[in-house]
Amino acid sequence: MDVLPVEVLEKILCFSNLDYHDIVNISLTSTRLCNISNSNEVWRALFRRRYPLLYNKIINHTQAGDLNWKSHFENRFKLGLILDKEILDMSPKFYNLAELSSLDFKSFDNLLLEHNPETSFHHLYTLDHLNLSLQENKPWENLTYKFYCRKALIHIQHRILTPKVNNFFSRCCTQDTLRMFNISEVNEEELKDYETALILIAQWCQPDQCVDEHTVLSELDDLAQRVFNKLVADQTIDPSKIRTPAELKKMEKSTSLCRSILDCANQQLKNEGFAGNSENYYVPENSFINKVLETKLGIPISLSLMYTSVLARLGILCEPVNFPRHFLLRWLEHPELADKGAQFTYIDVFHAGKRMNKQQVLNTLGHDYIFDQDTLRIATPLQAAHRLIKNLISIGASENNLKDSSFSLLMSALKLMVLLNTEQVPDFVFMLSRVYLQLNINHEETTTLLSRFSGDQYLSEQVRYLLTTCQMQKVEKDLETNDIIPKKRDPEGNNIRYKVGNVMKHKKYDYKCVIYGWDDHCSASTSWIKQMGVDKLSRQDKQPFFNVLVEDGSSRYAADENLEPCTPTPIHHPHIGKYFKEFCPERGYIPNTEKMKEYPDDFS
Repeated sequence: MDVLPVEVLEKILCFSNLDYHDIVNISLTSTRLCNISNSNEVWRALFRRRYPLLYNKIINHTQAGDLNWKSHFENRFKLGLILDKEILDMSPKFYNLAELSSLDFKSFDNLLLEHNPETSFHHLYTLDHLNLSLQENKPWENLTYKFYCRKALIHIQHRILTPKVNNFFSRCCTQDTLRMFNISEVNEEELKDYETALILIAQWCQPDQCVDEHTVLSELDDLAQRVFNKLVADQTIDPSKIRTPAELKKMEKSTSLCRSILDCANQQLKNEGFAGNSENYYVPENSFINKVLETKLGIPISLSLMYTSVLARLGILCEPVNFPRHFLLRWLEHPELADKGAQFTYIDVFHAGKRMNKQQVLNTLGHDYIFDQDTLRIATPLQAAHRLIKNLISIGASENNLKDSSFSLLMSALKLMVLLNTEQVPDFVFMLSRVYLQLNINHEETTTLLSRFSGDQYLSEQVRYLLTTCQMQKVEKDLETNDIIPKKRDPEGNNIRYKVGNVMKHKKYDYKCVIYGWDDHCSASTSWIKQMGVDKLSRQDKQPFFNVLVEDGSSRYAADENLEPCTPTPIHHPHIGKYFKEFCPERGYIPNTEKMKEYPDDFS
């Protein structure tokens, strides 16, 4: 060992089968190996293997040669231990809460506040640890940990993204002020802001997903490169004269060449499977740029903004148009015409890049629509962001998404709209406040939001009602305790046949579910009993009723006679981890410590 060169030993210690325990143990064997074990290259290799996504993010933020990789490894590892302890403490503290408020994450906020994101990678460490914890290879274990890990990740991601959203908002407001009453072309910076809007919305509304900005931009670069390659293959451009998309972007282009590039882009996107998602139009994934690039499906606005970004890399300026009912792009094909609207050719990306003139576009509106100067006006990045978020709010408020009792998508989209709402429109503030009150959370934030409109005489009554409700909820919540009250079975009877954790099937509606609570008779209100037809059951309300988590994401209250046991299978529900720690194919779901305390007789 003493005769081997340092470079060889260093190479050996970078071997992929060695982890940090091995390196530490090797460093204790001799002074020479200790020095080599502390090599920056050795710890860089260790860091890269253990935290690959974080490694790439750090590389994208700074120069690798300037980093002390052992220090990064130690800091990331120690922070993981701290975060794990905080997450494990959450179930005992918050089990009785239906939903968590922002203040319930104070300990995580304090960890973030200790470090400046401009000078520290602490925020990246935090996101990396939480994301890795959710992506482990055993999906049906550590369910309670993952439940609170996801809650923490959503909160932290929004905390980290808020300054970026504010910067985007401020920059766009300045641009919009300069553009007021001006329909001139967008500039290079504004084109980048369309991409920023797409990425921020995808990150904000999918906070428990790892949506990486550099990955998205790289995929757009690659898509533009493939269009360029097709231009070369079709002999539209000469590769000996124009070698890269960047060179094509800089060169002066004739109108006919621009048409050829547009045709080529349309064909390439079609060949790759990009299309409007007509069959499942109202799903949130259609609005998220990472999902659009993955599934190749989208709605008019997401496809249009993606198309704009790709064509901009090839030197074609396609400006977004906030057209009613259907988002479009416009391309300046006929600058010589006097009618400014007629100068443009309009592109419908949702329908395979179909091109139309002004009159053809206006004909799609029908005779009842009153045309004005704003109908074909450019959609600024902020306006495009508003339209995307409004779509997500509509989807989040739809019947299908309201099965999620946490209103995750609706609440995220509303919070983002409030941050980006230039006109201080109260509708979104009131809607977000009502979501908070429905969930009995964020009372301080609700008060702050509503106070914006307390002086408006037309809104004062509505504001007063919401503030009063908020204050009453806060007082009641302050009186609540974390004590778990055990629910005992009747020792003289055994009429409750099933236990918490049993996987069941509904006889009438054929859905699968898991029991997370029960009553020895129906405890619902008289109106609910009548509405749900309980009085028509053979045993009516004089039988056990079970609280169940259903595979469609809803939570229901089912009568004993309507349920039957079935072969245990995993139930996909956002609240599974709140009550259960793991799934067992032989037994069903294993309750966590808090659920066992609540129903001790089910597990004695």
